[in-house]
Amino acid sequence: MSRSRRFDPSERAASDRIVLDSVFVARLEKFAACSARLRGREESGVGRVAGGGGDEFVGHRPLRVGEDLRDFDWELYARLERPYVRVRRRDQGERWCVLLDCSASMGLGSPGKLQFAGELATALAFVGLDAGASTTLFARTAHGGIGTVRMRQRADLRPWIAFLESLRATLEFGVASVLPDPRIAAAQRVIAIGDLMDVEPHQLLALARRGRRVDALRVLAPHELAPELDEGVEWVDPEQGGRLALAVGPAELERYSRALETRLERWRATFLRRAQHCWTWSSERAFEDAARAVLA
Repeated sequence: MSRSRRFDPSERAASDRIVLDSVFVARLEKFAACSARLRGREESGVGRVAGGGGDEFVGHRPLRVGEDLRDFDWELYARLERPYVRVRRRDQGERWCVLLDCSASMGLGSPGKLQFAGELATALAFVGLDAGASTTLFARTAHGGIGTVRMRQRADLRPWIAFLESLRATLEFGVASVLPDPRIAAAQRVIAIGDLMDVEPHQLLALARRGRRVDALRVLAPHELAPELDEGVEWVDPEQGGRLALAVGPAELERYSRALETRLERWRATFLRRAQHCWTWSSERAFEDAARAVLA
């Protein structure tokens, strides 16, 4: 829901779409370079081929909570007393899928939720190239069909950006509508980005199986995370067009805050039980902050 009188028409139009200009590309390149340097410091040993699996051993990284222990390096743990796992690059590289929410509610906020989601999706796919991953983005288009774009090399950045800039947050369909696509089941990692209002945790976690990681990246506008007291506010449902006029006082804010906290905690706990990952980000945060956490 949005408070209609907090946004003028120009702000609403801008938040309905994604703009990835030269300033963003410069930030993206800088972030990718910093990520590559950090990865180089964390990983030790390159160019060795691991026996038996046909995968290339490229180094070590810290153990993540709930991770498979088959690649746990006990010898390194004995020396350093810190848990590390062996990192391997598959011969053909990992395949990642990004499911981008383009429902109408993603057009809310200032900065817009769709803008932040597009920046974050691009950063994950671009930096993922250095880890040997190719990423396919799935999103509902203005025609109602499922559109895709793939990043397999840096030269794919331009068509990737063109596809994202063609999207609009004007649809009734969100992430749930693309989940049945059979191409998603072939990925080693699935990343859902959006406010995820149309999907429940169990629907995304149904994609989780041995060896597959599922990430839920919930994006909310600043006024959704921390609403303010206001009198005579008109709330608008962007999907259905419904309107509700009411005064927002301390009692209403308290009920809303409790309901939001309960929902976010349910998502976090449900994903944690399955050793999967769930974050909530404000659309006013820098995409670098979110991408750094997801890629850690």
